[in-house]
Formats: sequence, C-alpha cells, structure tokens
Amino acid sequence: MNQKPQNLLQLIPAKWAIAIVAVLIAYAVTQPWLNRQFGWKLPSVASMTGQESPAQQDRIQKEIVPKDASNQNGISESELDLSKGTTTRDVEPVSVAKNKTNEQDVDKEDPLEKLTTPKKPVEQTSEVKKSQPPKTIAPEPKQETKPVVVDEGKKYGLLTEIGKNRFQSPAGLVYGPGSEEGHRLKHVERHLEDQPDRPGKHGVFDGDMQSALRKIDDAYQRSQRNEKGTTSRKEDGRTVIEASFDKPIGYIGGRDGKRSSNPPAKRLRLVVDERKNVITAFPF
Repeated sequence: MNQKPQNLLQLIPAKWAIAIVAVLIAYAVTQPWLNRQFGWKLPSVASMTGQESPAQQDRIQKEIVPKDASNQNGISESELDLSKGTTTRDVEPVSVAKNKTNEQDVDKEDPLEKLTTPKKPVEQTSEVKKSQPPKTIAPEPKQETKPVVVDEGKKYGLLTEIGKNRFQSPAGLVYGPGSEEGHRLKHVERHLEDQPDRPGKHGVFDGDMQSALRKIDDAYQRSQRNEKGTTSRKEDGRTVIEASFDKPIGYIGGRDGKRSSNPPAKRLRLVVDERKNVITAFPF
C-alpha cells in the first residue's frame, strides 16, 4: 500500500486494523464475482487505492458478461468460465440445440404409437375405379305360382283322375266330357295348332299340352288373388276370367290372324262354371 494508508493504520488499534484488512481482502476476492453475477460496476481495491489505471478499469468492465446475455441461450452463469476465455460466441445457438433435440425425439419415437396410429387409406386411382364393374341391384323376384311337379302317372304329367273320364288340375280346375269334341281336354288341344281357314281369330298356345294347362292354372290362381292384370266377370251363370302375361304365351291364328301376320298373344281367356269345370281356354 501507499504511504497514506500506512499512516492511517498506525493510528487505528491493531484489532480494528486486522478487521479492515480482512474486509479488504474479502472485497478484493468477491468484487469480480459480484460484478459478473449482478452486472454491478464495483471498483476494485487497486482502483480505490489509485494503483489501477483507467484503461485497465475499462478492459475489466468490457470482459464482464451481463447476466441477461448469458440467459439468452438458456446457460447459467456457472457454465461461463471467463478465466478460460469462454465467451458468448462459444455457446451453441438455441436454434441448433433445439433442432438436435427434435432429431433425437424423432429417433426415440414410441413404436406403440406407430402401431396404434391408424393409417390413412389409400384412395383408388381413377384407372382402378374405372376397371371395377358398376354395382347392379338385382330386382326383387316376382311372386309366381310354385312350379308343379310332373308325375308320369298322371295325365299330361299334371292332371289327377277324379272320376270316370274326369281330371283335376293342381289348381282345382276340372276337365270332363263336353263340347263338340266330346271332351274339354280335346277342346283345349285344338288351340295347340293353328287353323288358317277358320273364320275370324283362333288363339294358339306355344308349347305342348302340359305347358298350356300350366298357363291356364296360373291365370285362374292369379284371378282368385285379384292380382293386377286379371279380371273376372259373370256371364250366363259362368265366370269369364282374363289374365295378362309378361311374355307372349302364343299367337293369333285363323283367317284374321293370318292377315295380320300372326301377331303374338299375351292374354288368356278362361271360362268355368260354378263347379270349376273348364268350358274353354285360349290365348287372345
């Protein structure tokens, strides 16, 4: 120390002088740390005694790192070692550190999350969609009469003999003796072939006798249910039934039919009496 402090210490008692010296030493040790920690500008002991030049004081103040500058990068003051020449330029930027952290998080992705995360379905390309046939809605089946099982032991495979020369169809219609032909079945058989020289119209069934008998039963059963396309009326104690079919069941023959190039027939006329005896049946 210089001469003035020495003369001053000689006037102070020894125990107070020791205490003052201890305080100065503690201040000299903690002064740089306090300036770095709190950003203070406390003078050093040398500057207070006049032994430090102003240029040295400015250099020391510039080397002090403010507290806010160290916290900008999220690094505590204890990690900055000014005595080893570490400055804020040596600290890794925050953006780079965050990018590294994100890369590590991606590498540590939970495999269970990959399993539980639903995958977005791949949309079909227009080419694949075009190659697939369009969906078609099948129409509801039309309610039809149950097919009749053919029995070779029955007449025409359908009719059951219920008396002398009397036969009954599955629908309950009865064919017996009568008409010019001597039997109603013979009368129906006349409508299996055309008669081009017959005056007027002559309805002709497509197919054989069994097919004609089934069409007659179908027309009768549909009329009993009052289905659309059927009519029924009374004439001279007899019932005249007319029924339409989706497809032609025969054609119009006779002289009139021949003149019209035998147009197709899609309707059937059936005449029965009160006991369900068939009088006549033919397409028209």
